[in-house]
Amino acid sequence: MLCFIIVGNVLRAQVATTATVCAIISTSVAVYNAIPNADYTVEFAGSDNEQKYMKASSCDEALYQAYQALKAGAKYVFIRTKYPTINRSCANKRYTQDDIALLEEKLGYR
Repeated sequence: MLCFIIVGNVLRAQVATTATVCAIISTSVAVYNAIPNADYTVEFAGSDNEQKYMKASSCDEALYQAYQALKAGAKYVFIRTKYPTINRSCANKRYTQDDIALLEEKLGYR
């Protein structure tokens, strides 16, 4: 269950624990040793600051994972890439709760 707090005119999800984020997005978390094999690594943390990692095979997939994690209450998401990319959205980029609307635009939801 997500709790919402009204801040000015903005509706924003309260930051959840990392365990909650994992459960909500129901995605398997890549183990540390598997991360070097991923083209993109998506790091996220909840209010407890425990870091977890997912891997993605494309920038769009990484952006989608970042969006889902933030919508589920992650405190931040950091997308890293193993290889150079022309899409600056996935080149060692950090996203926070304030970037949900930006990610919606990048994913074509707006």
